[in-house]
Amino acid sequence: MANIKFRPEIDSLRCLAVIAVITYHMNSSILPSGFVGVDIFLVISGYLITSIILKTDHQGNNKLSDFYLKRVKRILPLTYVVIFTSLLFGYALSSPSIYKAEAHSAFSAMLFIANFRFSLMGDYFGGMSNSPLLHLWSLSLEEQFYIIWPMLIISVGGLKKRTTLGFLVGILLIISIALAQYSISDSRLSTYAYFMLPTRMIGLLIGAFTAILILCFQLRISSLYSLIGVVMISSSLFLIDPARFPGIISLIPCVGVSLVILSRPAARVNDLLSNKVALYIGKISFSLYMWHWPMLVFINRVIPEQVGSNLYASITYVFTLLLVSSFSYYLIEEVFRRKKVTVKQTLLFYLLLPSILLTVLSYSISINSGLPQRYGLTDKMTQIETLGCHGIFSDDNCFLSKSTGYKNVLLGDSHAGSLNNFFRKFSTEYNHSLIGLSAGGCLFFSVEYFSEKCEIAKEKLDTMIDNEETKNFFIVFRFDSLSDVQLDHFIKFINNLLLKNKRVIIVKQVPLLGADVKSNSKFLELLLNKKIGVILQKKDADKAHSYIESMYKSQKNVLIIDPALLLVDDNQVLYLDKNGSPLYYDDNHLNAFGAEWLFDQYRKQPEKLDKINQFLKGK
Repeated sequence: MANIKFRPEIDSLRCLAVIAVITYHMNSSILPSGFVGVDIFLVISGYLITSIILKTDHQGNNKLSDFYLKRVKRILPLTYVVIFTSLLFGYALSSPSIYKAEAHSAFSAMLFIANFRFSLMGDYFGGMSNSPLLHLWSLSLEEQFYIIWPMLIISVGGLKKRTTLGFLVGILLIISIALAQYSISDSRLSTYAYFMLPTRMIGLLIGAFTAILILCFQLRISSLYSLIGVVMISSSLFLIDPARFPGIISLIPCVGVSLVILSRPAARVNDLLSNKVALYIGKISFSLYMWHWPMLVFINRVIPEQVGSNLYASITYVFTLLLVSSFSYYLIEEVFRRKKVTVKQTLLFYLLLPSILLTVLSYSISINSGLPQRYGLTDKMTQIETLGCHGIFSDDNCFLSKSTGYKNVLLGDSHAGSLNNFFRKFSTEYNHSLIGLSAGGCLFFSVEYFSEKCEIAKEKLDTMIDNEETKNFFIVFRFDSLSDVQLDHFIKFINNLLLKNKRVIIVKQVPLLGADVKSNSKFLELLLNKKIGVILQKKDADKAHSYIESMYKSQKNVLIIDPALLLVDDNQVLYLDKNGSPLYYDDNHLNAFGAEWLFDQYRKQPEKLDKINQFLKGK
C-alpha cells in the first residue's frame, strides 16, 4: 500500500475543521457556520483516499484489500470504543425511550448507515441534540464513499486514464451539486440533502479532483492562492446560512481547502498554518471529533446548557476533551493501527467479534425498551404506545383490533397514537374492528406538507373514506396548536366526512401539563427527582374545543368525548396514578400506561363506554 508524503498543512486544516465543529456544537452563536468544518474533513478525506489509490495503482498493486484493511484498523477500534462508552453512560443518564433510540443509533453506526437513520429523524439544525452518536453520520458518509470510490477509480483505469478519471469526477460533482441545490429548495428533501452521500459528496469529490490535479497533471499553485483558500474557509465558518446548505454554496469552503492543498509546500501561508499546536490538534482530530459530541451530550444532561455559556464549564470541558482525546489517540488509535496482525485476525478481532458484542448489547437494550426497570418503571410508562401502529405504514392496515362487521378508524397526530392502547382495550371489549392511522404532527385534513409519513397517511385515509365498509372515524388531535385557518380546514374535513355518511367521534385534547417537560426524558428526570410541579395549562385548546362543540353539538352523527373529565381534579392534572406511576409521556401526551389507566376509569362509568358503543352502531 502506497504511503502519502506528510503534508503539515493538512493536519492544520484538520485542526481548523475540528475546532470549528466543536465550537459550533458548544455555542453556535460564536461560530454560526461551524458545521462547515465537516466539509473541510470531507475534502481532506477525498484527497487522501484518491491519492492512496492512484499511487497504489501506479506502483502496480491494485489490491484494494490492503486499503480496506488499513481503514478497518484505523477507524473501527475507536468507533467501537465510543459506541460502547456512549451506551455505558447512557445506562446511567438516559431515560428509557432515549436509551432505546441510542441503541438503534449504535447499531446503525456499526453498519455505517447512521446517516440514513438520522435523515429519517429530522432536521440536523432543528435539533437532535439528545443522541450522543449523532456525529457518526459523517463517519458513515465517508465509509460509504470509501467502499464505492476506490472501485470506480480502478474500473476507469486509474492514472492511465487520467482524463477519463477527471471527467468522471467532474460529472459526479455537477450531479451532486444539482441534487443538493434541488433538495434544499424542497422541504421534503432538505433533511436528506444534509445527511446523504449523493448530496454531500461535493467535498469528497473536490478532494478527489485535487489529488488528480497533483498526481496526474503535477499542478501546483503559488502561495497567493493558498491565502485566498484560507480566506474562503474562514469566511464560510461565519457567513453560510444553514438553510442554503449544502448546495452550490458549499463550493466556497471546499474549493478553499483545495487551494490550500494545491499550493506549493513552501508557501508562507502553509508554513504559518503548520505551527506545533495546530499540528498536534490536527494529529488527534479524529479522537477529538469522536469524543466531543457524546461528552457534550452527557454533560448537558447533568448540567444543562452550561458548556458554551459558562466560562468555567467551557474551559473544563475543553481541557477534559483534550485529555481524553490524547489518551484515545495514543492508547487506541496508534496501538491498533500499528499492531501487526494477519488478514484473518483483522477481520476477526477488529470487525467480527466487536460487531457481534455491540449488536447483542444494542439489541438487548432495544428489545427491553431501554431498560425502564432501572427507574422502577414498566415499558408502557415510557412509551407513547406499545402496539406498533403509530406512524407505521405498510401495504396492510394496522389493526388495533379485528372483528367482523364495519371497520372503524382511529385518525390523528401523535395524540391519536398516544391513545392507541386506550382504543385497543375499548375495541376489544366491545368487539369492534379498529384501524390505527396516525403520524406525528400530521395535518391529515390539510394539503400542507409536514412529513413523508403524513403524506402516506393521507393517501391511506382517502382510500378509507371511499370505502363504504368504513363507517366510523375516531379523531384525536392536538387542537391548541391549530391556527384559525387550520381549524377551518379541520371543520371542512369533518363536514366532508358527514356528507359521505360517516360517523365521527371527536376526542378532545388531553389536558396539558403546566411544566417544562417537552420530552419523556425531561419528564422522567423531574418526576424521579421529585422536582416536578404540575398545574393545568389550558392554552388555546379550550377555544378550539368550544368552536368545535358549537358546530356539532346538535349533529347526530358527531359525538364529542372529553378525557379531561377523568384527568383533572380540582384544577390539578392527574399525571400520576394512586401508586405514583406516571400517566403522562411528556407535557401533552399520555403514555401507554396512562391510556390504559384512562380506559379503566371509563370502565368505572360504563354508561360512557356504552354511549360510544351505541353511537358506533348507529343507534
